[in-house]
Amino acid sequence: MSVKVTKVACQSCGADLEVDESIRYVTCRYCHSRLEICHHPSSVYTKLLERVERTQRSTERELRLIRLERQLDRLEKQWHAFVDSVSARKRDGRAAPPSGSDGIGVVIFAAILGIGFLVEGLSGIPMWPVAVLGGGILVAGFMIARHSRRRAREFEAMKTRYLQQRSAIHARISAAEREGRFPPMRRSGKASPP
Repeated sequence: MSVKVTKVACQSCGADLEVDESIRYVTCRYCHSRLEICHHPSSVYTKLLERVERTQRSTERELRLIRLERQLDRLEKQWHAFVDSVSARKRDGRAAPPSGSDGIGVVIFAAILGIGFLVEGLSGIPMWPVAVLGGGILVAGFMIARHSRRRAREFEAMKTRYLQQRSAIHARISAAEREGRFPPMRRSGKASPP
């Protein structure tokens, strides 16, 4: 059984190559380009694989960028939903995230009221229930302040985590964009054409 040998031109440098019908891929012995041999009933020709690979890499990079941008959008939406869920509304309608100063007004009011009841209740013997009420108001005020500070710390921890995740995604997006600006080097050391 004889094998049919065909002459084809290298898609990259134009050199003549002899290939048999069973060969699907070949490397040009002159320019070292990788080629696909396309066998059709009416013709046989070469297709430069580097262009296909470059297009594939470009498509993969674009898909990676799209995924990263979607991930960033999801993160932003989750963060804004979280901020809305834990924020108090000011009179002008703006959201005010938790801060350590949220309960200061309540604490000051509770301290003044509690100390007043405590002093009034301790000044006379039959007034002990008023003193207990004053002590209870003081304890409630300090509990509110403690709760407010804990919520503010939790909010700041969530904000730090959000900013770190956001920064990491932005770094990955920048890296993918830089990868697209500088095409990979060819074996010869010369830059590939875009």
